[in-house]
Amino acid sequence: TVFRLNVLVFGPGSHQRFDVVSDGRIATNVGRKDLHAGMISDGSAGFLLYGPYVPMTAGSYRLQVRGEVLEPGAKPARIDVVNGEMTLAEGWVSATSRGFGQLVFVDFDVPADGVEALEVRAEVAAGAKVRIKDYTITRLR
Repeated sequence: TVFRLNVLVFGPGSHQRFDVVSDGRIATNVGRKDLHAGMISDGSAGFLLYGPYVPMTAGSYRLQVRGEVLEPGAKPARIDVVNGEMTLAEGWVSATSRGFGQLVFVDFDVPADGVEALEVRAEVAAGAKVRIKDYTITRLR
């Protein structure tokens, strides 16, 4: 079950899962949505996914992205967490990742005044074939 929240507010240890296919707030520039496989890149460079643009309260969090590298490139994908022009975290998917599982995780802090439009982005390199099934945000503290 995917819950759609207006503001992400949850206590330490709790989490929110985002299905990149069924959540209408998550879009793509260089991929296609497959109900069973997730978001699959088409080999072009650009954003495989971006969104959901939700307000979020202050705290420390972890983003975990699940999927797989179908055809590795030098650096097949960069994952970041942003609010407008402010980058909260960034991580790279390993070119040697094989099989379905956790592609990357990054920890990030939301400042004391919170954020208005939290966005998770996956930017893929030209020629890289990547699929992302979902991602989870967990409140650390």
